[in-house]
Order: sequence, then C-alpha cells, then structure tokens
Amino acid sequence: MDYAIALNIIARLLFFESDINVFLLILLIVAGVLGVAYALRVKTINELNRKLEDTVREKTAELMNLNSRLEIMNAAIDAEKEYFRVTLESIEDGVIALDLEGNVILVNKAAESILGIEEEDIKNYQLVKLFESMLEDSDSRKAKYFDVSDLDDFTPVKNEQMIINAKDNKRKILQVTSSEIKEHEAIQGIVFIFKDKTELVAIENQLAVSQKMESIGQLAAGIAHEINTPLQYVSDNVNFLDHAFYYIMEFIETLKNALDKLNPPDEVKKSIEEKEKEYDLEYLKDEVPNALEQTHIGIQRVSRIVLSMKDFAHPGTKEKSYYDLNHGIEVTANITRNKWKYVADLELELDPKLPNVYCSLDQINQVILNMILNSVDAIDEKIKAGLYEKGTIRIKTENRDKDVEIVIWDNGIGIKEENLHRVFDPFYTTKEVGKGTGQGLAICHDIIVNKHKGRILINSKYKEGTKFIIRLPNSEGAF
Repeated sequence: MDYAIALNIIARLLFFESDINVFLLILLIVAGVLGVAYALRVKTINELNRKLEDTVREKTAELMNLNSRLEIMNAAIDAEKEYFRVTLESIEDGVIALDLEGNVILVNKAAESILGIEEEDIKNYQLVKLFESMLEDSDSRKAKYFDVSDLDDFTPVKNEQMIINAKDNKRKILQVTSSEIKEHEAIQGIVFIFKDKTELVAIENQLAVSQKMESIGQLAAGIAHEINTPLQYVSDNVNFLDHAFYYIMEFIETLKNALDKLNPPDEVKKSIEEKEKEYDLEYLKDEVPNALEQTHIGIQRVSRIVLSMKDFAHPGTKEKSYYDLNHGIEVTANITRNKWKYVADLELELDPKLPNVYCSLDQINQVILNMILNSVDAIDEKIKAGLYEKGTIRIKTENRDKDVEIVIWDNGIGIKEENLHRVFDPFYTTKEVGKGTGQGLAICHDIIVNKHKGRILINSKYKEGTKFIIRLPNSEGAF
C-alpha cells in the first residue's frame, strides 16, 4: 500500500469522525498493514540480495577460473616465444625475415655476426640496399635477389654463392637461400638464410693446394730419382774426360820435347806447327780445363737441386718431429731458384746455433715457398713500375729464449697501410684476376698459427718493402 494513500485516509478520518476509539483502531490497522508490507518488502530485498551475492560469487569464481586459465595460456605463449627465440639464436646460419614492404622484421645473432652489423642497424636498411653496399663488383648483380618491392618479379634462390665485404671489413663467402613466408597460401613475407662458407671454402682450397703440392712433390721425387742416375753417369764421364785431357796434354808435351831433340826436317816441323795452329792447341790447353771445371760446377748445382727436390718431397716429413729448419730453408731456396734468380738476389743469414724445431717440415717448407714466391711477385711488380732493375730477398733465422724466429724480408712493392689488416684473409689478393687466388698467405697463417701454435707478424711500407716475422715454439711441449 502506498504511504500517501494511507495518510490521506487518516486525514479524512480525523476530519469527519469524532469517535476517538474508531480512529485509534483504524490507526492500528493501518500501522499493522504498513508493518506487514514493510516486513514483506525487507524479506524480498534480503532474498534478492542473497541471490545477487550467490550470483556474484559464482561469476567471481568463473572469472577467477578464466583468469587462471588466461595466465596459464600467457605463460605457455611466453615459453613458446622464448623457445622460438633461443632456437633462432642457436642457429649457426643467419636468418633475416622481411615483410611485404621489404622492411626487416626479424634478425638473429648469426646474421649480425655474418654481416658484421647489429640488428638495429640492419633494420635501418632495405635489405637490397644493404647488399648493394657489400657485394663485390663481380657479384653486384646478385643484389636483385634481395629486392622484394615487386613480388611478381621476386624469384627465390637456393644455395646461391656470393662474396661480400662485410661491415666489419671482413671478406666472406656466403651461400644464400630465400623462400616465401605463406599462411593459407597467402604470402606474408620473405625469409633469407645465410650460410658463411668462408672457412669451409678456405679449407677446401687449402686441401686442394695441399693435394696439388703432394702431387708435385711425388712428381718431383720421381723426376729427381730419374735424373740422379744419368747425372751420376755425366759426372763420372766429366771426371774421366778431365783426367784424360790432362794425360793427352802431357803426352803432346812429351812428343813435342822428343821432336825437338830428334831435330826432324823442316817440312815435318812446319807440318806440325801448322796443325798446332789449325787446332789452336794453346787455346784448348787453357779453355778445356775451364770448360770441364764449369761443367763440374753445373753438375754439382744440378745435384744440389735434385737432392733438394728429394728432400722437399720426402714423404716422411708430414708428421711432426724435430727438424733442421736451416736445411729446410736452403732446400726451398734451391728449388725456387728459377723463380727468383731473374728478379732478385736471395741472401741467407742462417743462425748456426739454431736448434732443431718440433714441427711438420713439409708444412714449414710450404710456408717458406709461399713467402719466397710472394716476395718475387712484389719485386717483379716494382721492376715493372720502373723503380729498379733487380731486388733483394733476405731470409734470416735466429734462436731466441722460447722460440726460433724466421724473418723473410724483401724490398718489393710493399703493401698499402689500409690493406695490411686483410693480408691473411682467405681469398684476399691485390693481384689481377687470374694471377692469384688469395690463398698463399692465408695458408701460411693457418700453418704457423693454428697448426704450430706460433705467430706470424707483418711490417710493410708501400713502395719500400715487406718483412714477415715467423716465430715457432722450439719445443714439443708448446703444442
């Protein structure tokens, strides 16, 4: 019942009715009715509150359950993302992903290392522009493989080899593979995978060079063996001719003395004198011994070369042992004589107190060989530039406290200062195409530093010359 209506009824009763008892009765009835109505309303409100509280508790429990499931799902997503990140960073190959506009959206650590540039800097580039700035001239056309501006013209590549000058100033050989990123047959982007093949190619080339050197060594050993026997015949025959000529000249002198004592007719004397002049015996007497002596010297030189070839190609020098480096240097200088004798004088300053060194002698011989040939090329370049007519190569050995030192110096063209840090890089060469592979000094560095735990230093000035300093441990314990 509405309170306003009830009050209206009470007011009418007070106005029209005089009997106070009736009024009080009515007032009590109204109060009772109002009390009952209020009690019913409170009960209803309490029931509604209880239902609302029950609903809130149920919904809160559901919400908490959903929140717990959401946290579990987020944790699973974070774990999956972390696993993906760790997996991506653990891949040795470089990975770079692009969106459809060509923007870099993903880079792993291997890609940073291979390209010599950090992720944020990589993302500042369009990938095609980055590779345009790094690819060598001979491979510059391959920059088009990284252009994704027109997907209709984009062609994925597989194991495409290219040479770059990375941003860390290192020359590298890359093997590149690219593919489209698709979802439900729709292209979402492009991914590039880079494999650094520099070391592998260097090893393959070094193996090829070693195999070639081994083949040359075996061939040289065979030739040396074949030459040695007829050379011995020639040497013996020259010795015989030397002695025979001496006896013949002695016999002629005896005959001349006998004829003088016999006093033959003038006709005989004249005939003998004419023959003596015709054959120029005085000239032969002086020059034949000289010719025989020069032949002896030539044979001795050929013998030394043959022995050097046999020593250089000796199959037992592959294993490490204690060897005489001075002898190895002399052998190598002898077999390379045909290379340096026309462009340089080669001087040896070998320390007689140099101890035998624990090493692989054929590998050290290969280093000395490469160094001599490198010096010959440097001197030849300077001669062609008209800076002199003949250069000098000097090889010096010295015994030090904990190592032995080999210094190879030449007064060739030298190396420009900006190129000094690259001379031991595989495939780096300043020679024209076809004249050098860029492997010689890289192989020397590998043999000395990696295989013998030594050091190789360089000091060079352009147009003045180059000095290589090789230091090798003088004991087996250093390995």
